[in-house]
Amino acid sequence: LLCDVGKLLSIRASADDRNVELWIVSEINSWTAQDFVYMAQYYGNEKPYVLNIYSPGGDPFAAFAIHDFIAANGIKATARVWGHAASAAAIIACSCERVEMGENSFLMVHKAYGGDDQELLDSINEKQVALFKAKSGMSAGAVSKLMEAETWMDAKEAKANGMCDAIIKELKVAAIYKAQYMETKETTPEVKPEEVKPVVEETPKVEEPEIEIEQEVDVT
Repeated sequence: LLCDVGKLLSIRASADDRNVELWIVSEINSWTAQDFVYMAQYYGNEKPYVLNIYSPGGDPFAAFAIHDFIAANGIKATARVWGHAASAAAIIACSCERVEMGENSFLMVHKAYGGDDQELLDSINEKQVALFKAKSGMSAGAVSKLMEAETWMDAKEAKANGMCDAIIKELKVAAIYKAQYMETKETTPEVKPEEVKPVVEETPKVEEPEIEIEQEVDVT
């Protein structure tokens, strides 16, 4: 399913028996939020979602709209970051229950900027801090410092900071190991201890010698 808004493709989506997959591979804007809501209403919340993200970020209001829609509708979602999820895209990623990152991908957080309404910017930053704090388990002060420094984290750094739950290459290695382990376990025949039969002593059989007997026979 493609969402075509003004001949611009915002989100791609597909579904199978297991889950719903969405691809957010552009800047985050109002169309992104609108398309996400449309897709989620179309597919419902019975299946878990996988959000594949490759985005430089964009509109924080659109990102928080997606966050709130996920929470309000009980959508179980996993974010998979490919390349980078920066700014507003990081907000969307951390709105999911689980974040997985490609080994060469990056996550970037920073404070909101632009416009003359400092009170609004402070409010947006407070909401970002609360979201990233809940995801990472870090203190609000530590998260605020990362945002102030406009921090780029690769997959290992994001995982160390609690912003990422797993690195996708490690997941693949673990899956291969598990498959090999299961295959070995299933195909290895069960070895049972040999049964020891009691030894029965038999009396040796003595063969009796053949006896020849001579007998006279009348012949006519």
